[in-house]
Amino acid sequence: MKIKLLIFAFILTYATYAQNDSVDLNNNYRLGMIDREFKPLEANTFEPRVGAFVQTNSKKLRLDIGSNINIYNFESQSKKSFIYHSINSEFMTWTRLRSQSNFKFPVESSDYYFGLNYTFIAEVNENQSFDGRFRFAHISSHIVDGYLKDTNTLSVNPFVYSREFIDITLAYSFKQNYNYFYRIYGGFNTVFSRRPKDANIIIPNIGFDGFKEIIVIPYSNYQKKVNIDFVFGYDFKLIGFNDIYTGVNSFQTGLKFNFPGTAYTKGIGINYYLYDGKSIHGMFYNQRDSYSGIGFQIYY
Repeated sequence: MKIKLLIFAFILTYATYAQNDSVDLNNNYRLGMIDREFKPLEANTFEPRVGAFVQTNSKKLRLDIGSNINIYNFESQSKKSFIYHSINSEFMTWTRLRSQSNFKFPVESSDYYFGLNYTFIAEVNENQSFDGRFRFAHISSHIVDGYLKDTNTLSVNPFVYSREFIDITLAYSFKQNYNYFYRIYGGFNTVFSRRPKDANIIIPNIGFDGFKEIIVIPYSNYQKKVNIDFVFGYDFKLIGFNDIYTGVNSFQTGLKFNFPGTAYTKGIGINYYLYDGKSIHGMFYNQRDSYSGIGFQIYY
């Protein structure tokens, strides 16, 4: 039932956008703007995305709802390159659910994120750039009534989970038109206010991600086309508690079906996930999760 639901959502969403052919793919202004935007890290958990996936080894599901809203853009020029700057606001939730009979999905916990970010794209040459993102944000986590036992009592004691932090990511990107995009990155997260207090305040991370166009399907007298990209990403973090650090591995890969008429910016992906490390859900922050999953993601 869970897989059928994901397939139905994919078909409905793609069919809706496929009816809209009003945007010209040769819109050079929009194509130019794409290179000036810091793309979300594909495998990083804490990114503004819209989608869901089901775990293959349990009855758990995860639902992500998020958005990165642009506030202001400006440009500057150094001796060697143009630099594109952007100030944005981010809002997102990631929710843990479980599957039950009769098409029920009780919500067990929900994490909330909001903050501001500044990004820059510094052109090295036509096909390479040095990129950066600086975040200032808040996360909180909450137990939801779907975690109740049959006796209507919680099987865990709720507590206050909250953290305010600064997150810095620096990246180097390789790209060629819209045939491919590859990126390597590294950075760290530093927490300046937190509850509980046993979490270490520095979280370093490294990773890589990208996409490669693999299929082009022309239609409508060959003036428009559907593009299918192979997307991938890997992210590694070191998370510590009481000065004891453990690794967190996150991997995502799949196919992205670009919506016709949206100049490669929007699409829907069918993805495979792997996660191993401390839980991303604050209510279970000191527990270890290890799972794989299949799901969809809407790229906007």
